[in-house]
Amino acid sequence: MIHRHRSVPVRATRSRATRSRASRVLACLAFAAAPSATPALETIAFGPADGSRVEKAFELSTALELASASLVVDGEYEEVDVRIDAESTARLVVAETYGGTAAGRPLRLDRSFEAVGGSASADSRTEILGGGAVEVERASPLEGRSVRFEREPGDADFTARFTDTTEPPSEADRALLDGLDADLDLLDWLPSGDLAVGDGWEVETEALVRALRPGGDLALAPTDPDRAERLEAFGAGGGLVDLLGTPSGTIQGRLAELTGPAGARTARLEYTIDVRFLRELDGDAWPAFTDPRPPGEDEVAVEVERTRLDGLVDRGTATLVWDLEARRFAGFELDLVVDLAAEQDLVLRLGRSELAVGMELSWTLTQRLEATAR
Repeated sequence: MIHRHRSVPVRATRSRATRSRASRVLACLAFAAAPSATPALETIAFGPADGSRVEKAFELSTALELASASLVVDGEYEEVDVRIDAESTARLVVAETYGGTAAGRPLRLDRSFEAVGGSASADSRTEILGGGAVEVERASPLEGRSVRFEREPGDADFTARFTDTTEPPSEADRALLDGLDADLDLLDWLPSGDLAVGDGWEVETEALVRALRPGGDLALAPTDPDRAERLEAFGAGGGLVDLLGTPSGTIQGRLAELTGPAGARTARLEYTIDVRFLRELDGDAWPAFTDPRPPGEDEVAVEVERTRLDGLVDRGTATLVWDLEARRFAGFELDLVVDLAAEQDLVLRLGRSELAVGMELSWTLTQRLEATAR
């Protein structure tokens, strides 16, 4: 009796264990056979509705701060007690109306320049190079004017004309139109295909140059021409990118996040900028930032023969917020910190005496762009 009583539960236990193992095996097989989840893909593409109107604002700030300066005479270095700092701001506000798109770009674009202006300042103090501070306001003849950009679907280039006048364009107007950039939508920063969150792509470095010249050549100029010479480095677009040229290196983009409910969705695209600017300038192409007045009898005249620029980005980031429903950008921020070195060949003159020397300068260049569209 005891023996039969013990044998029954043993057989039952084995049966449950066998069924348990079989269930686990079947579950694993079912899981392996099930299709794996595929990340959702998103299209980040430009395509505002025909006739839609957008107001855009761009604010560009630039600061150049001298960290150190040395004169090089016969291979010997001598630190120079000099201060050469400069700053600028540029602001552009436009209203744009889209007239159709093709291949991810507008076919017709009407732009009204609501506000174009800024300021620039320089502070340089040294006995050798002169000194003092100067600050000027900057304005543009584009403010208050309206331009239409048009292209055929198969054409890459736009034609541009002023729509606020029926008169034939003057030579000055043609120069203004030739300097403008039709793209204020940051199209160079977009990926070319569908993406899942976390996917990346590479952006051409030319996109950085265009972003730091929003709208192209805005013909910004000091309202007081007599104070302009020391601030020539700040180009007609408002910053220093014209001085630095096009960089080499990489800009990596990444789809960081998709947010918002249906009908109000946005994508956040993040960028890491790792580039270097190398450029050689002849003669007076290097900005003075210093007192341009002719030196007195007891002052040293300085002639710049050549300047070699080497700008390495220490920190470069950007964030683009894309409106997935309106199919255009909603916000953009770009921050760039550049370690900028300049090696110069100079000639110092005092009376009939002259001396060829070298000068090495180390700067910190900071540039920030903020843009909104609504």
